Amino acid sequence: MMLSMALALAAAQQAPEIAITPVSKDRYAAVIGDYPVEQRDAVTARMIAAGAERCGKLQVRWGRFSFDTGYTPDGKQVMHNYRQAFSCIDPATDPYKPVAADWKASDKDNADALAFAQRYMAVFDAADAAKGIPMMEAMLEVDKPTWLAQPMQLKGKIGTGSRSFKGPFWRLNPQGASHPGAYAVFVFSGTYSALAAHCGALVLYRDGPGVYHVSQQNVVAISKASIAAGQNTEATAAKACEGY
Repeated sequence: MMLSMALALAAAQQAPEIAITPVSKDRYAAVIGDYPVEQRDAVTARMIAAGAERCGKLQVRWGRFSFDTGYTPDGKQVMHNYRQAFSCIDPATDPYKPVAADWKASDKDNADALAFAQRYMAVFDAADAAKGIPMMEAMLEVDKPTWLAQPMQLKGKIGTGSRSFKGPFWRLNPQGASHPGAYAVFVFSGTYSALAAHCGALVLYRDGPGVYHVSQQNVVAISKASIAAGQNTEATAAKACEGY
């Protein structure tokens, strides 16, 4: 799951190491060293290639992932502690089937996906793990401490305000996804009295009509208090939500 923290890190200047570690039969973890966020696409491509090489003739099934987002003193964003689980799957026995290439979302699909995204973020704000964990894809194997880590940091500390969503932007059978299917992508931004920056993204898997689960999430929140305490800077906050 995507968990961002404001850490003071030095950006890695060279391609990070990608270590593939066995977890169990046909299950692995890709562990990636620190790297600047602008290298994300190149590093992701390397990770996908490493997974394909490990699985050989089998299909790569990407699963749970996590990372922290850090910042250099000049406000540059750094990916830190990235870990991505994956399995090697036989396509002949894969329960997930691709959605038709000409599938189109209806107005109801769009409305249902947006309602789910809004509901999930309300649960996130409330730090309600009992409701939040079942809203995640089961294959991500998200446990309570992991899910609660960021919501508990923010609960009651964002002040008053609101959040707006852009989307859904639909992706069909996207390369690098955990499995084939229809995915609804949302980006959001928020204005809250106690936050200097707030934004993020949700990727929802469409299980069927009106049924969604969170496949990926990234939530960025930088408090005004952290800037006042010298833990963050105005420059960091100004750049944190570029692209959202």
